[in-house]
Amino acid sequence: MEKLYSQVDNLSIRRSGPWISKKHHFLKKYADIFSKGMKKKWPQMTFIDLFAGPGRCWIEATHEEVDGSPLLALGYDFTHYIFMEQDEEDYKALRK
Repeated sequence: MEKLYSQVDNLSIRRSGPWISKKHHFLKKYADIFSKGMKKKWPQMTFIDLFAGPGRCWIEATHEEVDGSPLLALGYDFTHYIFMEQDEEDYKALRK
């Protein structure tokens, strides 16, 4: 399958379906509740994403480019982030 590149930063971008909007909705809710609710109990919290992708997603059905889970997670009050990605080009995009 041909690689896609972001119009925002010209880095690799992940193809996604329309379901990604629902996934991101719940991810944001969870990250918000957890990071606020556990802040006093655990001042050091780590967000782990094992299949992080390049950081941005392309919703093919709507032709929309959106932040992926790694970029969304960075907006919450975690002290550490671990992002894993197997694809070398996507990993390089994620690091930038």
